[in-house]
Amino acid sequence: MNAKNMNGGYEEFINFWKNWLDGTKFLKKYNHFLLILCFVSKNDLKEAENYCRFVESRIRLELIFSIELNQRK
Repeated sequence: MNAKNMNGGYEEFINFWKNWLDGTKFLKKYNHFLLILCFVSKNDLKEAENYCRFVESRIRLELIFSIELNQRK
């Protein structure tokens, strides 16, 4: 869920995560979980989308590099 599909506000956001987390035995299925929220003002939605995508991709890349580095050790 990101700025592009978050039009309903806080309630929609909460319902989305409740449905996803309750849909499976989440804690049994995953050992680790990371939630990153990107909040920006609605003044420039296009800029907000770009910023959140940048943050998402940078964190994803850093996590991948960290995992690969740890597996080599």
